[in-house]
Amino acid sequence: MLVAGIIVAFLLSGSQNNPQPQRIVAATNVRLRAEPQTNAEELARLALGTLLTQLERSADGTWYRVQTADGKSGWVFGSLTEPFSERESIAVYRRIIQSRLKPDSLTFSDASDLFQFVDRISLQVQGPARAEFDLFRLRALHRSLDQIRGYEPKDPAHRDWIKKHEDSLVYSEPAGQWLVRADLYWGLETKNRGNPIAEEIAWDGATNGLPGECEGYIPCHFAMLLLSSARYLDLYPNGPHVREAAEEIDYLLQEILKPNNPYTMDSRDVAELRESIVKLSGILERSSSLKKAAMLRRLKQIEETYH
Repeated sequence: MLVAGIIVAFLLSGSQNNPQPQRIVAATNVRLRAEPQTNAEELARLALGTLLTQLERSADGTWYRVQTADGKSGWVFGSLTEPFSERESIAVYRRIIQSRLKPDSLTFSDASDLFQFVDRISLQVQGPARAEFDLFRLRALHRSLDQIRGYEPKDPAHRDWIKKHEDSLVYSEPAGQWLVRADLYWGLETKNRGNPIAEEIAWDGATNGLPGECEGYIPCHFAMLLLSSARYLDLYPNGPHVREAAEEIDYLLQEILKPNNPYTMDSRDVAELRESIVKLSGILERSSSLKKAAMLRRLKQIEETYH
């Protein structure tokens, strides 16, 4: 009996040291099938990020027989999954998220599935990588809004999505679209300032977009710059996106200085405009932009024109 007990303990120890391999679903609505064939019976749909226990592999190596956490078993197409281990989980999550964010266009189904995956796993990520996954979460939420139009979308799924996340969103009437609140990016940047990814967060905040329309009113345009591109330059005067930020600012300055331009100004707001010009000049002077001398001259011209 003692020998048998030792053998059983040894076998159990071996099975614990060599658990069955796992895979993770790396696409949206992956079909779990009864057989390793594309026309086989569909047993279930698996959401992005679903963890699976690998049971066997098809003879041609393209399908895996797997089991879900709730006991369903069947076959999935291998290229729609990835090997998974807890030790490499952060790298696997990052690879899946970055891949899913890449396409220029995402369906609402794909984008909302991606957000729900990131929202779920970001809470599990701790340490230095947490900031990166918090940024992934905002990016995924942003992409989920790509196909949604109007303050009250016609699609019930779109309406429900807006309602569910309304605390993180703002509506821009002129564009007829929903935006992630820019302050969420800037708050995340402040929280992680000093972390290398903070600069990347700031650039997302600068390019996220702001609600409303200035309709050519100069003080409004300057205020918008100070909340976006100029804010990035203020925080990261030598950052990798200095050129893009400076180009956006300079485009506006040149447009305002064109003859017969459509821009307007009320003399009652001259003090506000002058204050914005002083702030923007200080930001540009500290930046590494190669165009800053020309931009500072243009700011001076604008100040003299609208004094």
